[in-house]
Amino acid sequence: MTPATGSAAPTDAELVAGVLAADREAFAAVYDKYGNKLYDFAYSMLRQREDAADAVADSFVIVAERINQLREPERLRPWLYAIVRSECLRLL
Repeated sequence: MTPATGSAAPTDAELVAGVLAADREAFAAVYDKYGNKLYDFAYSMLRQREDAADAVADSFVIVAERINQLREPERLRPWLYAIVRSECLRLL
């Protein structure tokens, strides 16, 4: 899933297609692209570093289990944030 030298990064829809095809690099690319931002979001809700890290980790487990339920792959980002928000609320 690594783009060729000089080419643009894969789109969210391309990343979702890769994850659905069981491409571990695509899943890692989703984490690389959104992991830090999702952690910051979780931390803003939970105000505890460990809880924020747990919420993001648990969210990526959910993502792995439910990625096939994402009907609009280009909406990966808001879908990820919704999952993290739900995990944060569960922890609160």
